[in-house]
Amino acid sequence: MKRIYYIILSVLTVLFASCADDPIGVSSGDSSDNSAPGKISGIRHEADHGLLTFYWSAPTDADYFYTDITYKVDNKEYSKKVSFHNDSTTIDGFPSASTYEFIFYAVDESGNRSAGESYSASPLEPPHLMVAQTIDIVSNDYGGVLVSWKNESGKKVDVEVSYVGDTEGLLTRTFSPDASVVDNKDNEVKTDLAIPDDNKTFTVVVYDAKGNVTPKKTFNVPVYEYMDIPRDNWEFPGYDANSRYETIGYSSQATNEANDTYPTNGHVVAMIDDDANTFWHASWSSPNTDYPHWFIIDMHQSVLIREVELQRRQGNGGTAKGFRLYTCKDVTVDQNDPDNGYPWEDQGEFEFDPTINDAQKIKVLTSPTARYVKMYFDITHKGTQNYAMFAKFAVWGQRESD
Repeated sequence: MKRIYYIILSVLTVLFASCADDPIGVSSGDSSDNSAPGKISGIRHEADHGLLTFYWSAPTDADYFYTDITYKVDNKEYSKKVSFHNDSTTIDGFPSASTYEFIFYAVDESGNRSAGESYSASPLEPPHLMVAQTIDIVSNDYGGVLVSWKNESGKKVDVEVSYVGDTEGLLTRTFSPDASVVDNKDNEVKTDLAIPDDNKTFTVVVYDAKGNVTPKKTFNVPVYEYMDIPRDNWEFPGYDANSRYETIGYSSQATNEANDTYPTNGHVVAMIDDDANTFWHASWSSPNTDYPHWFIIDMHQSVLIREVELQRRQGNGGTAKGFRLYTCKDVTVDQNDPDNGYPWEDQGEFEFDPTINDAQKIKVLTSPTARYVKMYFDITHKGTQNYAMFAKFAVWGQRESD
């Protein structure tokens, strides 16, 4: 045959050599040439996680066409064919760091095969097995659990976490992280996990890019209640629906913002009605108020506070850009004295972005237990207008008692 014909065939060979390894089974050519080419020689390798890169010297036969590398993985035979243009190749996807046996054959243009050259090699530990050894699952104070692991291989893996939800049955969460990130921390699993459980079971498997999967690894982890604390019995002490003036529970409210569609607009209670279209607004007329603004809420139960949630008046960015949070435990208080009648605990100062409509959750890292909450908007928190105005206030955490 003409050499140009085999060059064309060699291009096709390069194409199939670049694909995933094929099960063995290649028919030989039909030719009167029955002379086998010389053997592959000088074989060496470099090991990486889950893969091997081979190098060799090809025979000098003029009609040498390609190298055929055969091997077994889990008793299944494979063949990797490499064009005469190349004297190296990488075989990926080994499921373990075991020693594998390879046979290298030189194949000529007529399909004659050389005597096989045997070679043994072991890849480094595959990435899915490496990652599986580092998996950890711990309780998340902010609901559900946190899954963490290390991936020092630099290879892509998928981490799959399965569990039975509170109401939805078997659920699966799959993480497909960037292979370049070694420490993968704080991967949250929260879906349908609100009911407390001292011994929730989570099952983890890890896949590599070739679909190799680890044995299941099981974790029994406590799951804490984490919820938007119900607001149906919340109370602003001294609330007066008909007054704009300060009471023992808030600095002021703009009752004149109310209308037929939203009769609670301007009132402090609008922040806890689950309607983002209604809002509390500090009084701007009779009286015309300025900072500081504030309000107190009696939740009528003891709550372990993890986050507070605020949402601005929709479409208006003039509200406060921060606040100071005070809490008070479920103790006897003098509600007639909002400043000194409560043993307030200062939980710190927090930022709020008044430029976005979406509700914002702000973590309270001190995690106080409280019945009473005081939100204080000082002059230092003043935004572009003189008034605090919010559509929603909520508390997220765990109920200590009903």
